[in-house]
Amino acid sequence: METKLFSVFHNKFLLVCIIVLSLIVHFYQINKIPASLYWDEVAVGYNAYSILHTGRDEYGNKFPILFESYHDLKMPVFVYLSTVSIAVLGLNELAIRFPSAFFGVIGVIFLYFLIKNLDFRDQNEKTYLALLSAFFLAISPWHIIFSRTGYEANIALTLLIIGFYFFYKGLRQSWYFLISAIFYVVACYCYRSSLIFVPFFVTFLTVHFFSDLKKIELKQLLFSIVFFIFLLLPLVSVLAKGGDTRFSQVSIFSNVSDKSIANNQKMIESGNALFAKLIFNRRMVYVNEALTGYFSHFRPDFLFVSGDGNLRHTVRGAGLLYLWQLPLLILGIPFLLKKNRKFTISMIVWLLISPVSASLALPVPHALRVMPMVVPLVVFSAAGLLSIFSLLKNTKIVYLFKLASFFVIFLSFITFLKLYYVHNTQISNSEWGDGYKQLVQRIGAISNKYDKVIISGHYWQPYMYALFYLRFDPALYQEHGTSVAFDKYIFGGTDWDKRVGRSELGNVDLRNYAGRAKNILVALSPQEYIAQQDKVKKIDEVKDSNGKVVFILAYLN
Repeated sequence: METKLFSVFHNKFLLVCIIVLSLIVHFYQINKIPASLYWDEVAVGYNAYSILHTGRDEYGNKFPILFESYHDLKMPVFVYLSTVSIAVLGLNELAIRFPSAFFGVIGVIFLYFLIKNLDFRDQNEKTYLALLSAFFLAISPWHIIFSRTGYEANIALTLLIIGFYFFYKGLRQSWYFLISAIFYVVACYCYRSSLIFVPFFVTFLTVHFFSDLKKIELKQLLFSIVFFIFLLLPLVSVLAKGGDTRFSQVSIFSNVSDKSIANNQKMIESGNALFAKLIFNRRMVYVNEALTGYFSHFRPDFLFVSGDGNLRHTVRGAGLLYLWQLPLLILGIPFLLKKNRKFTISMIVWLLISPVSASLALPVPHALRVMPMVVPLVVFSAAGLLSIFSLLKNTKIVYLFKLASFFVIFLSFITFLKLYYVHNTQISNSEWGDGYKQLVQRIGAISNKYDKVIISGHYWQPYMYALFYLRFDPALYQEHGTSVAFDKYIFGGTDWDKRVGRSELGNVDLRNYAGRAKNILVALSPQEYIAQQDKVKKIDEVKDSNGKVVFILAYLN
């Protein structure tokens, strides 16, 4: 009895340690690392701020299902969650990133409880698997990167874990299916990829656990399914009416025209032979692109070496997973199949479904869109390590192996943290819009001296940074403002963004750009300043966190 009590205390202590570790890595300097809020984060923040104070988004839409932002429509969950953190913490970096980090920690906790809820013959093995899985998720580079920033995909991931947890609970008490349905629906309202993942996965679970579902109360199950569909209908309705703008922009169906033309030419050159029509028709282009995109997410270099190359999604010098997880994955799947076949197959299907939505869009591979992959991968890794422990448990080298394992895991984790907190911060800051906060704060301190302030659009969407860091009254903006101008502020365009339809400030007459105003302050990129330097007088420089000049403040002569 005493040994059992000690074991329970020991396991709870380890879980608390894992949670504390997760809290530290998710929240340490979260307001400073990454170096700045990127444009989607400030858009979410200001729209949440607007909802909080006016009940409307930046465009004046009252409590919308989808939020219009940068010629796109964003899912609503993250925005509405951010209203809570902003109400408590104010409109700042911590408030915007808090929901994602918080749900990252919650995901670690619920992964533990999900596995603890499984049927295992050996209860100790189940507990160790739950602890190892939670620990591996807490230290996962993939999970840490996206939990520390304002990514709704991370929140959706946690909702998927919770939904699966309550599904398993529902196999014993049917009313839990309703709770599971709610979390799955909210995941769909959180991130677009969930709209593909959830229906596929829920359909699979229904078939896979059909023998178990037959034993429960049918009314409760049917009510949960109807409730799930009913809650999802408003979102599906909006998207069906053209609300999925972003997908139309990145979809392979909109971006493979050159390959379609090339294939059509090959058909003509073959004399429109039957085999050529089968191989080179435009549908095969889409199939090939989708399959190539799908399998790119299983490439070892993507998973273990470099990620997807986007410095907001990856840490230079590290993979999304640790290299030591590769052999554990190979060992973990057969070991887990012996312990709980249905759960293991569920995790395999979870893994296989995760890249489906990402395979239909560009670019690929894309670490953010396939984030659900991390769950089965850490579970299989944990099972692989546990399989070795089980194999060696009656030998003298088991303690030596455990010590060596701890050393390798600890060393790789510390190496990743150094890369993330130090090196990556220095090389990725420009990808996060570093310099905008410094600019707006500097302008805010001196803007009362000027009739108009013109701000460069060279780095994209300066109006949102101005709204966010000036904490501009949302009601006033809704009434009089646009992305081109509000109050005394006027914003330049971005040459590379064709949708803007406005050129950068190096190519315009700044005097005409400001209208009739006489006393004009301009904030230019260094390139724009060089083009306009004979017409402006330099006042100050604005530098990013690395000391690089990103804006030049000048007075228009």
